[in-house]
Amino acid sequence: MKFADAQRKMIQYLDSKEFKEREDAEDTQSSVPILQEIIKGGIITTGSQEGIISTGFNPDSNRYYRIEERAFIIGFMKLEQAHVCMNYINTYTDKVGFIVRSEPSKEFDKEFFEGNTKALSSIPVTVSGTSKTNTVIKTLSPDSRLQNVVPSSVVDSEKKLAHLNKSDLSVLVTIFDPVYGRKATSKTGLYNVVIDALKAT
Repeated sequence: MKFADAQRKMIQYLDSKEFKEREDAEDTQSSVPILQEIIKGGIITTGSQEGIISTGFNPDSNRYYRIEERAFIIGFMKLEQAHVCMNYINTYTDKVGFIVRSEPSKEFDKEFFEGNTKALSSIPVTVSGTSKTNTVIKTLSPDSRLQNVVPSSVVDSEKKLAHLNKSDLSVLVTIFDPVYGRKATSKTGLYNVVIDALKAT
């Protein structure tokens, strides 16, 4: 499928019943229009996070919890636009963007899926902690991370999600907000900054 066709397909998917019924898409529903604008601008998104802070009480563990997110977008761009866009984001905004390197070696693939990635740099984007009392929870541990190098098999899998052929020359990009708890849809949040960057490139 051509890039423009894949863009249309993903825009349609975000409006579909299938997407609305996804458990992991609940927080994203209100952001669908702005994500569709990002896709039109040149990033076929395959993953995103809203930058929410959640607190509450878990009756099963009998503990209070706190979860903090950094907003992020993962998706595919045409190579030339990706270079210009990432340069713009890293130069003129307080967000961070990079092209994810695709590593084809079988050795790396094995290490990655076995969790032997300690030597790789990674960026925590969700942290959480718990406490027996309803006080400020200061110790927050990473729950999920972004990688700047992934196996080629992961890129191929993401391309399938994006409705792109394996042979497509587009590249996987990641853009994130370094600030925990800054909502992606806010005026200075990730989504609006990405749209401005896409318009500038």
